[in-house]
Amino acid sequence: MVEMWNIAIQTHADEEAEVCAVPQFKINTEEKWGIGWKYSLKCLNCGYISPVVKLYKEITTGKRGRKAAAVNINLQAGLLDMPLGNSMTRLLLADLDIPPPAESGMSKLSSYVSSKTTDLNNESMRTKVEEVKNVNRRKGASNPNVINVALDGRYNCLTIGHSKKPRQGASQSIGIACETNTDRKYIISAVLQNKLCWTRPWLRNTGITVNCPGHEGCTANLTRHAPLSEREMGRIIGEDLSIQGVLIKFATTDGDSTSATGIEEAMRTLHPMWKVERLADRAHLSASQFRQCFKANFSDGMFRGKTKVEKTNQKKTLSQDIKSRCSLVIKEIYSTYCGDVDKLKDSLPGKVIYAH
Repeated sequence: MVEMWNIAIQTHADEEAEVCAVPQFKINTEEKWGIGWKYSLKCLNCGYISPVVKLYKEITTGKRGRKAAAVNINLQAGLLDMPLGNSMTRLLLADLDIPPPAESGMSKLSSYVSSKTTDLNNESMRTKVEEVKNVNRRKGASNPNVINVALDGRYNCLTIGHSKKPRQGASQSIGIACETNTDRKYIISAVLQNKLCWTRPWLRNTGITVNCPGHEGCTANLTRHAPLSEREMGRIIGEDLSIQGVLIKFATTDGDSTSATGIEEAMRTLHPMWKVERLADRAHLSASQFRQCFKANFSDGMFRGKTKVEKTNQKKTLSQDIKSRCSLVIKEIYSTYCGDVDKLKDSLPGKVIYAH
């Protein structure tokens, strides 16, 4: 904005100094480009019109047409980290008396920014893998390509099953692998399983029969009836890392995960006899301990509640207490032996005791 006024005042002084010594400017034209604007000014005294000035920086996207405004790119980049989509953003801008951008333009720019962000993240993860290898070399590892990981999957649904339909309740899942060789715990690989595609219903409403995945512009990579599998996600993560020559020796997962098996299948493309050892996650270990205690069969006189609800609450309290006591003991032993797992395992059998 300051640059626009400086340009208008300077060009007016160069061209109309003899006719108009004291200009009186007002906005002459304005043009919206997303949430960016272009303005020109007009002098009410002499009729001078300033050049059109873009109040935003431009970015070359490599596509035909006008260059994208940096402010529009930044908006889409910010929306990637928020639950606020393009539709709600347009409503928010309208509530603030700001003319919202066109929905089609925001959608196209969102696809472009998403693609570039994905490429940037993939490149960043490849860089982190090489950084972990360098750390292994500095530590004197016999094979710096051996990287241990911790991985888990997450779904867009609280329950994996569906209460009314004979299929999974979730339609999207993401698996993330973090390295455990360094204190940074870098994310070195990620995979997304997606059954959702908004293009398919739109095409079918127009009379065009298509199937997902496979058609142009499809965002799904699984069919609607394909199961979401952590084993398959582990295999894809293993294939992604094996391309960079990475070998995974230990994979830390939750108790019901088969991700380690999938990783082992992928690792065997490099070494046919390679074995991946699955380690139990401490956070899931406590939850598993609570569930096993809660499902245990106690004697009838163990709990003195008058009703079944009271006895269930006492059983839940006991299970929670056992879990908390054992977790506290493990934490203290871990701190005492400075993380030495071998000494920790030797001390656990005689330490984790619950007094009735």
